[in-house]
Amino acid sequence: MRWSIVAGHRTAADPVAGIGEALPKHNGGKKHFRSLPHADVGEALAKIRASQAWPATRLCLELLVLTATRPSEARLALRPEFDGENRVWVIPQSRTKTNKPHRVPLSGAALTVLDEASKRNPT
Repeated sequence: MRWSIVAGHRTAADPVAGIGEALPKHNGGKKHFRSLPHADVGEALAKIRASQAWPATRLCLELLVLTATRPSEARLALRPEFDGENRVWVIPQSRTKTNKPHRVPLSGAALTVLDEASKRNPT
């Protein structure tokens, strides 16, 4: 409204001036998921492996845990992003929060998950 007054589209006073004080306050803070204590990670992974979820879902969850990445980064990962020889996963900037490529080191367990995923979907 202030812009429209300054631009000459409106000549009267701002009709919504002061409305902010009348509206309830909005926290706007994000709610985060609770983290799993490190000592419980092994048990959680065992439950994931033993679950009746689709194999791709189980492997994706395991990769997510082993690499501490965001769900969308793991879910949308493509085979060319993984360099098993150098044990690194380069997530392209288009899928990162910082809009910069992100290099994720791959543990032996993460490489095992990727090998299993490749066996299930060799293309």
